Amino acid sequence: MRIHVGNLGFESPPGFRDVTGYSFKAPGGDELCEVGGGPLPVGVRDLDGLVADRRSDLEDGMRDSAIVEGTSQTVLAGLPAKTLTIGILAERARVRERWTLALDTRETYLQISYSSRADDDAAGARARHVVASASFSLPATPAPEGYVRRWTGKLWVDIPSHLAPPRSYQFVSADEKTRLDVAFVTAANEPSIELEIEQDTTLGEEVREQSSTAVASPELTGTLYGYHLTRTEDEILIDELVQRAHLRRDGAPVAHVSGRAPSIDAPALEAEIRALIDSLSRIEGA
Repeated sequence: MRIHVGNLGFESPPGFRDVTGYSFKAPGGDELCEVGGGPLPVGVRDLDGLVADRRSDLEDGMRDSAIVEGTSQTVLAGLPAKTLTIGILAERARVRERWTLALDTRETYLQISYSSRADDDAAGARARHVVASASFSLPATPAPEGYVRRWTGKLWVDIPSHLAPPRSYQFVSADEKTRLDVAFVTAANEPSIELEIEQDTTLGEEVREQSSTAVASPELTGTLYGYHLTRTEDEILIDELVQRAHLRRDGAPVAHVSGRAPSIDAPALEAEIRALIDSLSRIEGA
């Protein structure tokens, strides 16, 4: 699956579960679209139960600032769905949220949440198009003007073009032992390798066998850092390999590709990192 961010794209790693938080935001934060889901809450068995659970959470957590304005039936990716429309009194302005919910399996659900200023009269139409566009397969027709078709973990969705996509993407192997990350950076927000190592050692891990080598793809150059993290847990020595590639285009930082896995899985991790680096390329016309 190819994921686009700005004028770069990359291939999501095959065989890995996408655990990215797909949140699309407008500059200034006045509009937000989130696409996600997960296991059904305990005791919930159907769509009506899920909607009731969401309403209960809302009333318990935001009783004094939120009002459910209505519930309507709709369709999400071909599945029966319901939308909760909620008015929220926020600090700066009144906000309207639309939560569209559907069950994609007997144990899991999908949710698209759309938040905007309550006085944005056009936001309702955008939210409805987002929900109507959701599909498990890539549609053959292009997204309409004003929208960008994006992959969101399980669904293809038309996202309004003024909403910025996530800057960081996370993937976990089927056995949950290997984690891969792709982060898009700029000169203003690029973390140093020293800061990344500091963040990797918050549990007291010891850093061993540090290395750095030049790395290149057809379009990018950079440095690949590697090191082992060791710690003792319940008298068992845990040894993990971390690899972090800091990548540049025309001398400017653009992306970090990183991974972490048990040291015994080092060859597989190195291959996955290499594949991600090679897949990063410019989007034609962007």
